[in-house]
Amino acid sequence: SKVVSQQVSLGDDLTMNFAVSVAPDNQDGTLTVSVAGEEVGSYAVSAMTPDENGHYCVSAELAAAQMTDTVNLTLTDGETVFSKDYSVRSYALALLDEKGGFSDAVKTMAKAMLNYGAAAQVYFEHNTEKLANDGYITENNVDLSTVEAPAVETSGKVEGLAFYGASLVFRGKVALRYYFDAPNGVDSFTFSAGDKTYEAKEKGDYYYIEIPGITPENYGKAVTVTAGTVDNTISVSYSPMTYLVRMYGKTGNESLKALVQNMYSYHTSAVEYIAQTEQDSEVELPYSPLFYSMCQYEEFIGNINPVSLG
Repeated sequence: SKVVSQQVSLGDDLTMNFAVSVAPDNQDGTLTVSVAGEEVGSYAVSAMTPDENGHYCVSAELAAAQMTDTVNLTLTDGETVFSKDYSVRSYALALLDEKGGFSDAVKTMAKAMLNYGAAAQVYFEHNTEKLANDGYITENNVDLSTVEAPAVETSGKVEGLAFYGASLVFRGKVALRYYFDAPNGVDSFTFSAGDKTYEAKEKGDYYYIEIPGITPENYGKAVTVTAGTVDNTISVSYSPMTYLVRMYGKTGNESLKALVQNMYSYHTSAVEYIAQTEQDSEVELPYSPLFYSMCQYEEFIGNINPVSLG
């Protein structure tokens, strides 16, 4: 039994994927994954379905500030068969190693990811004695005041419902949160984005819905939410970039300013990476920092408390 491969994909979160070859003698074993010493998933091998290669796949979803947290994968079968430690940072360092032979686009993306992770660590005060970009620290001088962010667009009118504002939120995933003022409640209203509907949750004097799936190359694209009744609706279009630019201009919190700067650089690196890899179709990358699905794996989410930026 052994870990065949480990890979990190960057979507609306950081997902660490493992493919494990389990020997016939260990088919009654258990695969356990923990993050920073806390168990986040435990799977009986006998209850899992291997992929087309016969590998058993598990994953851990991590917040940006957890790039230096230790992710442990253990296989037990009466006793410990193997126990291995990983981290997003160690994965990035493998991409940056000259011996790895990875392209400049991959390395640029890896560095941007580490800088973003370090900025998140500082802002959220998580594991700051061990920053993700240690050894690769570069000063981010991006001036977001020169960046033109998409305007917030609203249309329509619904009695008893009004758009209040929007924010960028961290959970395990980057998400957009839309707030609405509804003095009489939201039971008679429907909230949707694309082909999905969302349940509005109450927070203080307002209600909100949260839209996940915000991937780094799409920070500059607006997400349109429609709210209201069959007869009357409000339409709101808001972009993560709008938040980044506005927060950069108004915050006096230097760690927050550094975070939005590095999120922007993370975004531009993702856009450039995707453009370059799409153009060079002859280059096969065994490890892609973006959207590479190694296999169909069982998913689980660690206990990461939602934190609103700003």
